[in-house]
Amino acid sequence: MTTGDAAAARAPARRRGRIGVVLFTSPGEIGPFAPKLLFGIAHEASHHDHEVSVWFTSADRPSVTPRAPAGELTGMIVMGKVAGDPWLEQLAAAGLPIVLIGRWAGMTGRVQAVDADHVGGTELLIGHLATLGRRRIGVITGLLDVFDVILRLHTFERLRVELGLDRADDLVVAGDFTAASGEAAMLELLRRRPGADRVDAVFAMNDAMAAGAIRAATRSGLRVPDDVAVVGFDASFEPELLPMEVTTARQNVTELGRRATRALLDLVAGAEPGDPELVGVDLVIGESTIGRGTSEATHDVPVAQEVSPSVS
Repeated sequence: MTTGDAAAARAPARRRGRIGVVLFTSPGEIGPFAPKLLFGIAHEASHHDHEVSVWFTSADRPSVTPRAPAGELTGMIVMGKVAGDPWLEQLAAAGLPIVLIGRWAGMTGRVQAVDADHVGGTELLIGHLATLGRRRIGVITGLLDVFDVILRLHTFERLRVELGLDRADDLVVAGDFTAASGEAAMLELLRRRPGADRVDAVFAMNDAMAAGAIRAATRSGLRVPDDVAVVGFDASFEPELLPMEVTTARQNVTELGRRATRALLDLVAGAEPGDPELVGVDLVIGESTIGRGTSEATHDVPVAQEVSPSVS
């Protein structure tokens, strides 16, 4: 029996308990992703008579220090770069069920991964750009020790070969998920290729960096999307903070939280960990790739159209 076995794996063995949630961020730096995730977790937990306790950790305080004794926890849901934390490893070794939002190597025990389909989302975005005739696609990565980023970058590299895109190394620039880093990365891409060989599209690995890239392109005298198209990922940046409607791969973050909670309760009920459980993403097409109706690149596609992926 695995966590994919639905009704039979659940219910009778479940009991009231407390779910611990660990987020790799500080309370003062919470973006829009975490509240949506926590809503999904709390909503699903409440349906199964479970409470939720939340702890935060960060790069300058890497070890998780929960207030609740391990014996009071039904299980843990963990998001962020906390793999390798000694407290979590102790809990996993002791058999406490743990669900990871994302994937990391090295954790053993009753550990199940639940993640967005980063490969499918990247395929949708790069396929969309290729369909629009873009061939010199730059990429602004996130932090390169984040598994999501590694998956998206490997998929991007594969698609550059499969779709016959420009494969030069100078089209890859690192960012850190902030709008400022997206702005700096776009300026670097333009510095590396200032002439006719300039990038004609940019894949930013989150919407905040896409917003920064758009601002940098505009200030450099380029038109988005006519001169350079821009896509993001996550659809978690507040729309009013974006310079325009950004084409992006939208994760259903609330559903990710619900699915993580269901997977955890399956483990508690006796299910065995299985392969990573993937939550599909949608392609949301905005004006950053097709313009506002009159753009030459609209191809009769309405602004903000949603396209479901062929794979999940």
